[in-house]
Amino acid sequence: MKYSKAWEFIGDNIISILTIISGVLAVFLSRLHILPTSIIPEALLALLFMLATSELVERRKKIAKIEEKLDDVRELILANSHGVKTITFQSNDEAILYQAKRLQEAKAFLDIAAIDRRRTGDTSARKHFE
Repeated sequence: MKYSKAWEFIGDNIISILTIISGVLAVFLSRLHILPTSIIPEALLALLFMLATSELVERRKKIAKIEEKLDDVRELILANSHGVKTITFQSNDEAILYQAKRLQEAKAFLDIAAIDRRRTGDTSARKHFE
């Protein structure tokens, strides 16, 4: 059980681990005068690329976890929204067009269609109705 968690940690952080090992190795070889000074700038550039890559991978993992949690929340809301009509749209434009149509057809009863602006951004449908 402990070994599987260790391998999972290594798998999740392999780029960061390789970046650290490469940096330590470059410094060590440079101190021993095995690594020529002409290669040091290239080695530093490679380390910077690896560092940037590890940061991008880490951000993507965080975003994937957030998206997974949002999907769980959405499923929970849909499962517990008894008596409330909920609609999921495939695109932002489709949602905005639905909202505009419902507002134009609204009568003397409560009819609310709302979309969070942060989720839709500046789509063509939003610009059309603003």
